[in-house]
Amino acid sequence: MFGTARINASPEDDIKQLPDSERVKKPISQFYLWFGANLTIADFALGFLPVIYFNLNFIYSILSLLIGTLAGGILLASMSVMGPKTGLPQMMVGKHAFGRKGGNVMSLLQWLNTTGWLTVNTIIAATALSILIYTTSGYFFVIPVIAVAVLVLLLAYFGANLIHTFEKIMSVVLGALFVYLAIFTVTNYSVPFYSGGFNLVGFASTIALSFSYIMSWGPYASDYSRYVRPESRGTFSFTLAGAVISTFAVEVVGVLVELAIPTYETAPGTIVSLMGKYAVIGLITLILGGLAANSLNLYSNSMSLKTFGIKASRKLILFVVTIISIGLSILGYANFYQYYQDFLYVLDYWITPWLGIMIVDYLLSRGNLTKVSDGYNVRTFIAYLVPIGISIPFINPISQLEGPISVLLGGVDISYFVSFSLSMLFFYILRRKDFIAPGKSGSTDS
Repeated sequence: MFGTARINASPEDDIKQLPDSERVKKPISQFYLWFGANLTIADFALGFLPVIYFNLNFIYSILSLLIGTLAGGILLASMSVMGPKTGLPQMMVGKHAFGRKGGNVMSLLQWLNTTGWLTVNTIIAATALSILIYTTSGYFFVIPVIAVAVLVLLLAYFGANLIHTFEKIMSVVLGALFVYLAIFTVTNYSVPFYSGGFNLVGFASTIALSFSYIMSWGPYASDYSRYVRPESRGTFSFTLAGAVISTFAVEVVGVLVELAIPTYETAPGTIVSLMGKYAVIGLITLILGGLAANSLNLYSNSMSLKTFGIKASRKLILFVVTIISIGLSILGYANFYQYYQDFLYVLDYWITPWLGIMIVDYLLSRGNLTKVSDGYNVRTFIAYLVPIGISIPFINPISQLEGPISVLLGGVDISYFVSFSLSMLFFYILRRKDFIAPGKSGSTDS
């Protein structure tokens, strides 16, 4: 058995538990934060997928996107409520269930998650910038990648308060720009709303992809909600509303655009084909959307490495990760859409069971998550890994292996729902006694 210790840190360490004097934001701040962060290019491009790859018509596209977005938004909002309760970043909160060293493993996975999202958003924003500057299809790509990455670095460098302010501004600016894009599309094109049809694999896959997009914000959530006043209520509702409304609206705009201009081009290339001489407005929208999303990605990326135990300063970490994201963006540019789909599926596999455990841990502990064990909680890892193993036969990512049960289901991938529900059940069975017996909360196995 390992002893327990209260999470502590030096004043310059961004993963410290915030004192009440620094937790002054109102819950509505989470609406603006998540509304602005999701008026972005990744969910705009996500709206292309049901049309490009699955030939769904407008009704089935938006219905599947709505189901997936709402389900993922509920998980994001569930994580967000932990911030005001604990005053801790999300991956520090996760150490309560997994143990201090066990939580380091999950922090490393979250670092990979945020690095992947940095790459996705940088590719699209830099492509838009390259077209805007060079009026080409983005062949001269390196300089725009660096420019986008540096702008994001500056936003993340000055910390969470600047990010909150920036996202509030972007919630207005980007909201207006995406509304303009939608109006431009339906007034200048005859959108074939009934083009395509229905197929179960496409419908279920779109649910999976949209669910994966928004729930992948879950490991970030309390990084920002921890600045909300501890006694406040409404964090769940404001987070859910901000994230779901903006995400779904932008996905619908993506569907409209792809129906109007069927193409396998990247989102910026499609904007040029759609808007012609007015494309500058759409391209600026994509660039600003990339900055809005990646400011959160880069900041939380640095938090993950700090939580993992990296002793370097957060500002040095930001610089190093920026260099890495530049390299990955240049490498990933050529095969973006295949990379994007596979990336979204991979997110489901590790994040969903982690979220399931986090929710049950929070409920069993009644939010008392600020004490952690020093090592690895073996029973928690059993509750995490066994459901992932059980879910493998249900796996069917677009370009990888096909699980036998998924094949029987016609190619539908429901592995993430299997691992999520089973992780909750297993964690409850294996750990509930730790929360019932006095003084046992947070105890671990060696």
